[in-house]
Amino acid sequence: MPNQALEQTRDGVLRYGESVGCELLNFFVSPKTMNNNEFSDYWAFLVEKKYSTHAALSSDERIFYAANAFRGSVPRSGLVGYFENTECDEIRDAHHALETLGLFESLRLLRDAQDIVLNGKSLPENNQCISVFDYDLPDEEVEKAMEVVGQRLREIEGELYLQDEATYDSLCRFADERGLRVPKG
Repeated sequence: MPNQALEQTRDGVLRYGESVGCELLNFFVSPKTMNNNEFSDYWAFLVEKKYSTHAALSSDERIFYAANAFRGSVPRSGLVGYFENTECDEIRDAHHALETLGLFESLRLLRDAQDIVLNGKSLPENNQCISVFDYDLPDEEVEKAMEVVGQRLREIEGELYLQDEATYDSLCRFADERGLRVPKG
């Protein structure tokens, strides 16, 4: 099995290399260049495009949008809030986005949370939001169900918080690679 090494070049580029005999095969990981302001501006642009103009997002925009919506929803409203406030197609987009971005730990956590929230069932094929709890039940039963599901999701939510920086960095690199920025003009 070849040896793998990670080095940083003088210009700050990370270089992965594998030594194969005497030959070194290099793979470069470009540093992210999208800054916080560009990120915020691009996110605002996507939200505006999706909800105000109702223009269709490109496939790259959908990847960025779905991954960042998932990233931001958990701290705001938790995983129950994410599933209750997010349409099924967007949840499917989040699965695809996390996989595309190489965020396999976040993808695993999303799948685990979905399994808990849907009690092992598949995501509905319709494009509606999910009702996690039966709100027609007496308040005490709904509260008990919320407590049980909340406890089961708490650890996953904690693990997702630890993935935030990696998700942000991956989104920035993806935007750089695909030339995603707010259009000029």
